[in-house]
Amino acid sequence: MPPSIEPGTETPLTIFGGTFDPIHLGHLHAITQIRKQFNLGELLVVPAGEPWQKSDRKLATARDRLEMCRLAFAGDPTVTVSDIEIVREGRTYTIDTVEELNRRILRGGADRVINLVIGADSLKTLHTWERYEELIAAVHIVVCARPEYPILADQLPFGRFTLIEVAALPISSSTVRERLKSEVSAADLLPDAVWHYIVEHRLYGVSQALGVRELPPYDSL
Repeated sequence: MPPSIEPGTETPLTIFGGTFDPIHLGHLHAITQIRKQFNLGELLVVPAGEPWQKSDRKLATARDRLEMCRLAFAGDPTVTVSDIEIVREGRTYTIDTVEELNRRILRGGADRVINLVIGADSLKTLHTWERYEELIAAVHIVVCARPEYPILADQLPFGRFTLIEVAALPISSSTVRERLKSEVSAADLLPDAVWHYIVEHRLYGVSQALGVRELPPYDSL
């Protein structure tokens, strides 16, 4: 197993957050790739409640995005899907999540590391995040570089940052939504349970005709 970033008496807690609108196979692949290079410890997948970066478009409801995440990781006991940002009122800020985790889960334990996974594209705008200086002082940031967002280790800001290379699948949530809007199946881009949920609940403009035509067998629902 990859080593932890620093010694401690507690297992690291890693936040893997996102809008997940919807969660897709690229997200699951990225987690697998990261785990091969870095000790994530306890992994917390955190769907955003009201993400301020996505205020320019309508999202699937927070509850639907939360349920799709739960379905995606239902068979992985090493992952916990948290509603910590869903139940919080108002806009979603990562620093609030970190502080709440310290109070509720870590209980202020100084020996436990909190990792925050972000993409290299997010690193470039990290200075615009709410109370970002407090955030980078409170967590260890794992930066995932992809071919479309290359970055060198010497380009990282000073502080607790780790750079890893992720061979990401060429999938995005926007691609999924665009397919469905065009009446094209996205079953090959999604975990089976997530695809069934989208069809069953008619999310992203999925029509009944597309659902009947494209829905693969799935015995768990």
